[in-house]
Amino acid sequence: MDPRSKPLALALVLFVWLFSGCQTETPAVPSQPQSARLSEVVGSVQIKNPGQAEFAAAAENAVLLEGGEVRTGDNSRARLDLSTGTIIRLAPNTSFLLTANTETETGLFTRLRLAAGQIWVMLTGGSLEVETPAGTAAVRGSHLMVWIDPLTLNVWVSCFEGECAAANDSGSLDLSTGEGALLYLAGPGETPPPPTAYLLTWEEFQTWASNVPEANALLPDILATLTAFPTPTPTASVTPTPTALLSPNAACTLQLLAPANGTILPASGELVFHWTPQPGAVEYRLQIISINGAVNTFSTANTSLTRYLESLSAAGTYSWQVSALDAHGQVICTAGSFIFTKPATVNETLLPPQTPLPTHDTNTYFTFIEGPLNPVTEFCDQRYFKVIVADSDGVSSVWVGYQVQDYLGTPICSGTLPLSFNNGLWSGNPIIPANPSDQVYWWFAAADNLGNHAASEVYFYQEISVCP
Repeated sequence: MDPRSKPLALALVLFVWLFSGCQTETPAVPSQPQSARLSEVVGSVQIKNPGQAEFAAAAENAVLLEGGEVRTGDNSRARLDLSTGTIIRLAPNTSFLLTANTETETGLFTRLRLAAGQIWVMLTGGSLEVETPAGTAAVRGSHLMVWIDPLTLNVWVSCFEGECAAANDSGSLDLSTGEGALLYLAGPGETPPPPTAYLLTWEEFQTWASNVPEANALLPDILATLTAFPTPTPTASVTPTPTALLSPNAACTLQLLAPANGTILPASGELVFHWTPQPGAVEYRLQIISINGAVNTFSTANTSLTRYLESLSAAGTYSWQVSALDAHGQVICTAGSFIFTKPATVNETLLPPQTPLPTHDTNTYFTFIEGPLNPVTEFCDQRYFKVIVADSDGVSSVWVGYQVQDYLGTPICSGTLPLSFNNGLWSGNPIIPANPSDQVYWWFAAADNLGNHAASEVYFYQEISVCP
């Protein structure tokens, strides 16, 4: 039965009845909030329990209380164990709030509010719901994955074993082993379409097993019951997000070619992305995901696209994927993700300090970033800034911060420029005051409804003409 049909009020009614003259010899025990424990902490994992003002680094066996929050950073992961034996694994750049974790008359009921990122759930007792910006996923004694696409904020729900469900304001969809659902994020005043069903691919099962060690023992039996796959040949490819996401009834032949997976690149020069054609595609959408989870998106009608390594100023590992779109702008399928690594483009000591921004920690995520990212660019006719900002405390304002340096690297001026909110995007066409040959460093910054501030990574371009 769906856990949403079992409100805590039933437990309270039962409690009152037992203590009003109809009790048995053994009185009932009142419901008590349960805790959960973090383990296998890798990288930057932070926790904030009720009553704590700031996030703090999570240690092994740290206890997460009801109302507590967890967030993971770049290349960071963690495991959360509930008292029933249920395991929740957190991917990098994930943020969630534990809104309920209470014993009821039918067992432990857990609810998470996922703000960003990806989780895998292995339910062994009780019931669990995952709230997202686009809808709700429910676990009914099964293995479930929930992923918020950082570009669109649409939500992918994958049921790897057992019975699951996905729902939004337009309807609900029951899922069983090997089935998934896509929940579209609706804009202000819009009604989303009902959950869209799709079949999981072999690649998605591989990704599940790669990220969830407990799944390896189950995988052979599960695949043996599914007839949708040809006999699989396991590969060593491991990706942090679902791969080869396929729309219903589509045959995906799209494959990434270059740069090859795991390539180590120099700090500067041309970076040519290349992939195979997809039948029925009229457009391809290239997404480059930076080390902090920000997504830069580019569109082309060709099967290759050239960028410049200088536009990726930070050192580290990047991932990239390509989506094929049909004539109606709908995604046919997505191939990815490949990764590549590069050193810093510029001396990072020259990056402008992000002041006067306060240093309060927040759970703010900057995604779908667009702006002047080329190393040498003329933007007078097409200057733009666009970003999606997610924060569980709400977003009150977003702006562009900048610092302009001359060709010798001497700071000239700095400031902030506000952006406007429309249809889920913060955007604008502010003009940063720069002269030819000036070097411009810029970043997105946001304030949440509690007054906290956060900033994205710093980007770079060089002005080659004076804008009117």
